[in-house]
Amino acid sequence: MKVWEESKGLCDEVCEDFKQEELDAVLEEVKKHFSDVPGKCTAGVCRIVMDEDCVVVNLPPRQIPFKVNDGVAKELEKMERCGVIESSEAEWNGPLVAVKVKKPDGSVRVLRRFRKSTKSLH
Repeated sequence: MKVWEESKGLCDEVCEDFKQEELDAVLEEVKKHFSDVPGKCTAGVCRIVMDEDCVVVNLPPRQIPFKVNDGVAKELEKMERCGVIESSEAEWNGPLVAVKVKKPDGSVRVLRRFRKSTKSLH
């Protein structure tokens, strides 16, 4: 599990004050919560409350750098297959951003910028 190994390595660097055995025991105990495949929260329903006077935010797409274009397409396909994202015709939109820093496995980090949209949230 790449995610687990990366998390353990980070803890090894950050948690110098802990005894290594205690840290290893805690990490082993929570290991089951780590996965390379994203999961879904089924703990309940999320309700988003908007200000009554909010205006729909639909920002134009940003230009994706040519050198990461293929990586972005692959990452979006992977996210859709895993159920992390889905196609939408919603009137709200935030620009897609491909972060220049690649993830440890070489794939491109992709995210949406909803900074202006979240100003209308409670």
